[in-house]
Amino acid sequence: MDRVKTSALSGAEIVVRCLQEEAVEYVFGYPGGAVLFIYDELFKQDKVKHVLVRHEQGAVHAADGYSRSSQKVGVALVTSGPGVTNAVTGIATAYMDSIPLVVLTGLGREALDVRVRTVEDHEQHGVGLPGHRVVEEALVRARGGQAAALELAELHSRVLTREHRRHDGHERG
Repeated sequence: MDRVKTSALSGAEIVVRCLQEEAVEYVFGYPGGAVLFIYDELFKQDKVKHVLVRHEQGAVHAADGYSRSSQKVGVALVTSGPGVTNAVTGIATAYMDSIPLVVLTGLGREALDVRVRTVEDHEQHGVGLPGHRVVEEALVRARGGQAAALELAELHSRVLTREHRRHDGHERG
């Protein structure tokens, strides 16, 4: 009889593992409170390289330029609130030119969003690891060249900090 592996990972670990599994080479970003847990996990590994920028707008423009020059999905990581607001011009540029781009952004503790409920629904129904499905689907849609090439994955701080268990007979990684 096969033994079922059980693993406990934080939401931030899940996000970074997903980026690794989807062969993301670079993440362009600017740290802030709501995404610091992701930064902690990024700096514990060496597969996904982080490029520190001086402003959130620069992160999105850099991810856009990377996507244009490499033919790969550009990935940016910004914090909630003003971080997302600062990224809007770069987001609009990528969207208007149909550039495959995924922007990962944190949400404050009080905010609740449709995507966050979706992440938590996945966890409750045993579909997969929370956060993983949202990030994976965003990368797949952006890579697929659909009309809306831009994906904005909002990651709630509760999901990033809490440990999550997977009981499906295998581990990701």
